[in-house]
Amino acid sequence: MKKQNQIKIMTLFALFFCFQWFAQLAVKKLSGGESPFYLLIVYGGFFLRSLIWVELLRDLKLITAYSISSLSYLIIPLLSWFVLGETYDLNFFIGGVLILTGISLFSVGDQKETLYMEEVH
Repeated sequence: MKKQNQIKIMTLFALFFCFQWFAQLAVKKLSGGESPFYLLIVYGGFFLRSLIWVELLRDLKLITAYSISSLSYLIIPLLSWFVLGETYDLNFFIGGVLILTGISLFSVGDQKETLYMEEVH
């Protein structure tokens, strides 16, 4: 994969996670009885996230994109912890380790499959 393409994919995933985080923040504000303006942020965030998802699928295999997007279960809470000061218990960290383990196992298997396919062809 070309370096320019890697930078594009990393940038798109960063935007993907940011739009999801902003939308979830707006949902939290809506549940607190805030202005309906936050509903526009929710829909806008998820709409932009879906456009980015389509662009990501042009450059990545679906299974690879899904495995990377599963990092949102870690990135969104970590952003909330860092920016908003939210707290998490031990279960969050255990779940995070399980998610990272799954992604690592997937990437090892995907690399082996890629090497095997290159040898066959």
